[in-house]
Amino acid sequence: MTILQSLLNQKTLNITHNKSESLTGTISLPTSEPSSPQLRYDIVSGNFPTFDVSIESQGRFDAALFAAGKNSSGNSATLYYKVYKNGNYTTPTVSGSSSSISSNYFWTLNILDAALANVVNGDYFEIALWATQAIDYRWIGHAILPTRFKLEKDNTVCVNGLVTCDKKPLFTSVIGSSAYPSISNTYYPNGDMLAYFYGGTYPTTEKKINALVVNTTYGNHRRLYGDIVSNSSTISSSATVCPYWRSEHLPDTIKWNPTTFQVI
Repeated sequence: MTILQSLLNQKTLNITHNKSESLTGTISLPTSEPSSPQLRYDIVSGNFPTFDVSIESQGRFDAALFAAGKNSSGNSATLYYKVYKNGNYTTPTVSGSSSSISSNYFWTLNILDAALANVVNGDYFEIALWATQAIDYRWIGHAILPTRFKLEKDNTVCVNGLVTCDKKPLFTSVIGSSAYPSISNTYYPNGDMLAYFYGGTYPTTEKKINALVVNTTYGNHRRLYGDIVSNSSTISSSATVCPYWRSEHLPDTIKWNPTTFQVI
């Protein structure tokens, strides 16, 4: 038995990541659970990442939701939240949790949860926020992140690869002002966008790959927070940083040579 391998021409995929964010102004939160959610995140076609070449499958798209504000009440406060999808208020999509926010500290809600997977154009999410003191929110944002996409057909071996997968914040355009004093790229910096295949912390610039098999279930790419780790929602706080978001390893450019195998 002889196995013949054919090395096909190199391919290159560039992925553009699109986000949506809004400065809401300083809006006080109620001190008990509101009768309806205050924040709404509409998923539209322009939110989705774009792939500049056709691949076998774009996998699935997951939402990541964010909100930020400040506790100016003069006392420590506990912040609560619940997330709802497409107007279903009977059962929260994310039941939420709570976190203590010190006086004069900023807070940022980071929701990267498997319950936000498989979003499509036209979906929408809403968040109910309340606190034990009259703290505020002032910024909201969301992103749609790719995961489990397939470069080639199942079990195809891709060789001579180069992945550019910079560790970066999901948002970079928040106005630097007294309300938004600085931007942090360092909260949860070890998001491993390709953890399923490579393991460990992904390099901050690029990685060469000798061989990569297209996995039947997970393809060539799998997010860590919200996919491998199913519930990754957190409320972070900082005396100086707002928003204080998670960073992600977002794949920008992938180069590879697909191979074919023939047994004779």
